[in-house]
Amino acid sequence: MRRVPPTVLPTPLLALWRAGLAPSDARDVIAVRESAEAALQRAFDRPVAALLDSGTSALTLALQHAAAGPRVRSDRRSAPLLVAVPAYGCIDVPTAVLGVGAQAMAYDMDPETLGPARASLQEVLHHGADVVIISHLFGHPVALDEWREECDRRGVVLIEDAAQWAGAGWAHGPVGAHGHFVVFSLGRGKGLVGTGGGVLLGGEGFPSAAPMALNGAGRVGALLRASAASLLGRPSVYGLPASIPALRLGEMVFHAPQPPRALSMLSGRLLPEALARAEADRTARLAVANRYRAAARDRGVATAPIVLDGSKPGVLRQPFLLTSRQPVPVHLGVVFPYPRPLSSQVEVAPIVRSGPATPCAEHMASHLVTLPVHAHVRERDIVELCDWLTGSAPPSS
Repeated sequence: MRRVPPTVLPTPLLALWRAGLAPSDARDVIAVRESAEAALQRAFDRPVAALLDSGTSALTLALQHAAAGPRVRSDRRSAPLLVAVPAYGCIDVPTAVLGVGAQAMAYDMDPETLGPARASLQEVLHHGADVVIISHLFGHPVALDEWREECDRRGVVLIEDAAQWAGAGWAHGPVGAHGHFVVFSLGRGKGLVGTGGGVLLGGEGFPSAAPMALNGAGRVGALLRASAASLLGRPSVYGLPASIPALRLGEMVFHAPQPPRALSMLSGRLLPEALARAEADRTARLAVANRYRAAARDRGVATAPIVLDGSKPGVLRQPFLLTSRQPVPVHLGVVFPYPRPLSSQVEVAPIVRSGPATPCAEHMASHLVTLPVHAHVRERDIVELCDWLTGSAPPSS
């Protein structure tokens, strides 16, 4: 049976093999790294602090830099770093906090903007947070001007989590202009490269790491895994791997923190081309998302977050908040992306300090769904999903 995946590996299969089979001697390693760094600097106009093996590693390194930087007060250096984290989102965020031996305190979310609930984050800052992490979930830009000013006033490090960037930005440029550090992911479901990796963009006044040589080991294995993900992500065959419980596809899975490693040569080669096509890919996804939003606007089973004036959503997926808990058309790629709030993530419970209540995050965990907008979504899928959003068609299996 045909089944639409929530997200797909965005790199074309031919581009994967062209990059995977290219030469990888010592000169190539340097040239690929420099090309990737130059492409990132053109796209974001910020220095590249590190090219790493995952977004979690990039966030880990950002936290390590924050702990060693000038903003953490000297009287706090002997105490664990206190990090303000969103109560709803990817488990990899608190995993990075766990990996650096820091403590986390969760702030509640605003379901209308997918950003921080103002009073809740202010309360966490009042508790003495040294670092604040704010995520652009699903490529939905969060306004950070005010929070950057607040962090600067308090001497707090702001880390902009753009792991799900997907081309998101503002009229004046892409996201990534406000954080003292900015983190990107190149993982399969993140809409950029899809072959794994992470990027850390740095800022003035913080220590920078020496450039890491890209990792050329395991090139064939990485190419084969990426190719399999690309092929098995097609709706005609996705139902097979999705039916195997051991693969845990679409689930929020905890992975124990690991020391940061270098970005692979495969991802490094693919990155400049991915950045070059990011706006075209974003525009195509946005066209699908706008049809969903129009269907749900007047009456329906769900409401969409507001699009802030001047923002350009990346639309990695299109989020909706269900008006009531109900079955969803899983076969069309509709999923609950983060079904457990931070308060229920037992793997990171030892580092989570008691803080403000997070009722909105808990509601989002049980009521926020995402709809697919990728290139494998067909016209008939869009029509069926629009019918479901208007309440005119039940979710079929």
